Formats: sequence, structure tokens, C-alpha cells
Amino acid sequence: MEDYGNMSPEEMSILLFRSMGAFGARGKCVLILLVSLLFGFFLLIPIFWCLRADSTISWNWAVVCIPLWIVDAIYYCCLGCMLASSDAGVDPEDTAKEKPPLYKVYAFLKALLLLVLQVFLALKLNGDLSWTLIEVLIPYFVYDGLNLLEALAGGLLGYKMLTKNSEGAGVSHTEDIKKQRAALVVAVLRKVVLNLARIAQGVLLGLKVDGSLDASWWVVFIPVWLYVAFFVSFPIRKYFRAKAKAKEPKSNSPRQSHTHDAYTRESVTEEEDEAVSKFPLLDALCTILVIGALMSPFFILSARLQDGSFSSIYVLLPWLIVVGLVFCFICCAISCVSFNDPEDGTAPEQAAAENARSSPSAEEGAAARADYVSVDMD
Repeated sequence: MEDYGNMSPEEMSILLFRSMGAFGARGKCVLILLVSLLFGFFLLIPIFWCLRADSTISWNWAVVCIPLWIVDAIYYCCLGCMLASSDAGVDPEDTAKEKPPLYKVYAFLKALLLLVLQVFLALKLNGDLSWTLIEVLIPYFVYDGLNLLEALAGGLLGYKMLTKNSEGAGVSHTEDIKKQRAALVVAVLRKVVLNLARIAQGVLLGLKVDGSLDASWWVVFIPVWLYVAFFVSFPIRKYFRAKAKAKEPKSNSPRQSHTHDAYTRESVTEEEDEAVSKFPLLDALCTILVIGALMSPFFILSARLQDGSFSSIYVLLPWLIVVGLVFCFICCAISCVSFNDPEDGTAPEQAAAENARSSPSAEEGAAARADYVSVDMD
């Protein structure tokens, strides 16, 4: 009997594929059906929103958000169980990694702020609340404010730990720590700026909807455009680094530097040479294309809010296309790839055919079993 409660997600997925493989084509059909139901359920959330925004359906917003409430219930149940059992696998002697109960309560309450925000928005859209949108978004501001304080506190602690380790260290080690401190400062500043951009976006949306801001929707979404520019800058910078590196003479032995993570304090071996794609231009263009497909609904939403001349369903069109392509790829992978047994790497049909063609004698089986045990012990 399998102990499903102690299985990891990887083990459960392997067991699922092995179980489906026993049914052959039927197992594939069942798996495709499960994937279809999963994709369809998650697509119901934005589709219901668009239909309600276009007044195609006249349901209460609480009814429109029923799929979202189901996802929330599953998420918060899993989050509570994860926080409650997060220290179950920790070594009793290693108490440094154990999280205090107060922190677990804080993490769960902070996550609940997003649920409170969803309830407030549903009540606001129904007209059951006379609050301004700024007041409705208070849980979101508190949530992102706590994230901002966590980023600052984590960066400050990491900087102090690196500064303390640099005292009395060798020259080469001190130089590595200085580089790590500079990288830590850049990472913390980047996180703080992005966090402030999210808060600013909420404030601008609230002021615009409440009528306190007389500006175009393209101006209101300036923080979103900054996010788009930030994400697009990564493949561009990577392309120019790869182009500059291609002009440099190649060294025979790349130098490695031993560093440590500022938060986990674990030793890390880093190679100075960054992995470069064989086709950096194609890599950059594909990455920018994916970012554009994922962020294009915000551009369509701005145009929809500015003039309102087309249906809200067109806002979701790029995401629907991406999800459809991903769904087709998964279905093709399930249909084309045979279910192999992860233990012996052969398909069940092939194994049955091989066993039917040749059955080993007792001596051969004993020798093969001894070889298998010796290899497994090695």
C-alpha cells in the first residue's frame, strides 16, 4: 500500500504516470481530460469577469467570483498546512532553521490580506460599499508595505553579516565580499523600486476611478510600462553582454570564485564566465516576444478603458492564445510520448514483448540479480 501522505509532488506525479501507463491509450485520454478540466477551470475566472464587465451576464459579483473563491479556499488550506508542518522535517538539533510560531501566524495573516482585498472589491463592484477605491485597496497597500519592510530588513541584515565577515578576512576574500555587498545593495534597491511601483499603481488606479485624477489611462498605467521596460531590459542587456564577450579572447581555464549567499550563508562556487547562448540575438528576440505576449493585455486594457469601443474579451485574447498553445503542446506531449516505467526505462508493452520472447534461466536470473545489487550498492 502506497503512503500517499508522505509522498513528494515528484513521487506523486511519477506514480500518476505509471498508473496511467497501465491503462495505455485510456490513461492518456484520462490525463488529457484532467488537463483540459484544469485549464478550463482557471480560464473561467477572467472570462466571467469580462462577461460581467460587458453586461453580457447580470450575475452578482460574488457569484462571478465563485471560481476564484474555490481557488482561494484550496490555496489557503494548503498554505495553512504548509506553515503548520514546515518544521516537521527539520533536524531537532538544528533549531536555527526552525521558524517561530509567531512568524507563521504573521505569514498567514499577511496572505489573508489578499483575500480581504478580493472581498472588498466584490462588495465595491456590487455597490454594497460606499467606500472610495483608495479605501478598498487599503489591504493591498498594507500587504505591499509589509513586503517592502521585509525587503529592507533582509537587505540590512545581509549587509551587516557581509560587513562582519569582511573584518579580518584576507585581501582576496575581502574583495569578493565587497562585490557581494554591492550586488546585494543593487538587488535590494531593485526590489524596493518595483515594490514602490506596485503601490504607486494602486494609488493611481484609485485616484482615477474615484475621479480625483484627470489623466489619460495611458498615464495611469505608467508603473506598468516601467515594469515592461524592466523585464525587456534583461534580454537586451544579456544580448549586449554576449556580443561583447564574443569579441574577447577566450581563456583556457576560467577562474572560479568561492562566495557565499548573504541570507543562507552557504558556500557557493561561481564561475565568472556566464553561460552564453549560441544564438544570442534569437534568444533575445524570443524572450522579448514572450514578454510582449504576456504584457500586451495591459496595452489593450488601456485602450479599452480610454474609449471603450470594443468588448472586454479582447483584453484576454493574447493570454487565451498563449494558454491555447501551451495546452496543445501538453496534449501533444502526452499523446506522443509513451509512458515509460521510471525504474527500468522501458515501456510496459516493450517489457511484456521482451519477456514473452525470452525468459532467463535460474542461473542467469541469479547472476543478473547479483549484478543489479552490486550496481545499486555502488
